[in-house]
Amino acid sequence: TLVVELENKVPYFTDLMAFPCYFPQNEKFVEKCGKNYGTKPEYTLSNGAYKMTKWVKGNKATFTKNDKYYDAKTVATKNLEMYLVQDPKTAAQNFDNGKVDYATINSTLVDKYKGKDTFTTFNEGYLFYLQLNFKNNTIANKNVREALAYAINRKDLCENVLKDGSMAATGFVPSQLSKSPAGKDFRDDADKYVSYDQKKAQEYLDAAKKELGTDTITIDLLYGTDESPMDTMAEYLQGSFSKLKGLKVNMVATVKKDRIYNREANGNFQVVCTRWGPDYADPTTYLNLATTDNSNNYGKYTSAKYDALMEQIQKESDLTKRWDLMIQAEKVIMEDMAYIPVFEKGSAALKAKNVKGLVVVPVGTPYTFKYVKLK
Repeated sequence: TLVVELENKVPYFTDLMAFPCYFPQNEKFVEKCGKNYGTKPEYTLSNGAYKMTKWVKGNKATFTKNDKYYDAKTVATKNLEMYLVQDPKTAAQNFDNGKVDYATINSTLVDKYKGKDTFTTFNEGYLFYLQLNFKNNTIANKNVREALAYAINRKDLCENVLKDGSMAATGFVPSQLSKSPAGKDFRDDADKYVSYDQKKAQEYLDAAKKELGTDTITIDLLYGTDESPMDTMAEYLQGSFSKLKGLKVNMVATVKKDRIYNREANGNFQVVCTRWGPDYADPTTYLNLATTDNSNNYGKYTSAKYDALMEQIQKESDLTKRWDLMIQAEKVIMEDMAYIPVFEKGSAALKAKNVKGLVVVPVGTPYTFKYVKLK
């Protein structure tokens, strides 16, 4: 029996224990494998519903039912085959040809399949947003940030461009993440902080130009081309921002690895398209990002008021008071426009009619295959 004693009450503790970084490992097996651990099926050990039996890297992984699993009687499907690193077009073709039973697709394919009984959408749990570099004089001007926030028609982006079930963001904590002690979704309790208003966007930009003493404000928009739909989002934002008189947008294209570990980590950006997915079902999985000492706070936003609220939240044992403090905390960063939320990521997929019991959730490990049945 493992006993964990907590200094403070942690409402999401059991969720945290179900997150992959807390999965148990067999110490003797790990040490025996050494640097080979996790590199091939023979160096991989499972205590879940399935165990890996074959792995062709970059192509396909095969899993077989784990007969030693504690609840093996519930696991109905004996074998799983997962095709790896497939582009959506190839995945859709494989689905049409009966090669796969489930395939995720992107926005360009939605119109082709929408309306069919095999088409489905689900909430991925990711928030796509703009991270802002507060060390940059232009971005440090709040009127600039407000102008950018008001210039984005999030509903149009989601419904007419992405078309994959994505929803317009209204705050930094996405919907369907967690509920209050009274059973209300965080977004239903909190205010709406971002919306589309072209006139206001221009007014804020004009005020910013006056404060900065310039007729033209230039921003660099950084994004990863290998992070679909990040490229689609960046192109849409370029069009939105370019409609403002006196605003010039330079598109800075790179790849995810360079975006995060080189440019963001070193503060080499002005505005960057990024995303965050929840590690556990609690607003702090997002709110923690904005604390002064958080390692993912690449924009170097800092607020003593916010840090104090987050410290209170960490120690508060009354769950209702804690919930109210989190609502206050989000209000602080949104009124400061510490980040610009854009959309909550949905995903479109094709699922064979005989697939039953596939569990897809927006928090933690996205897919659960334990209950899958082919009828």
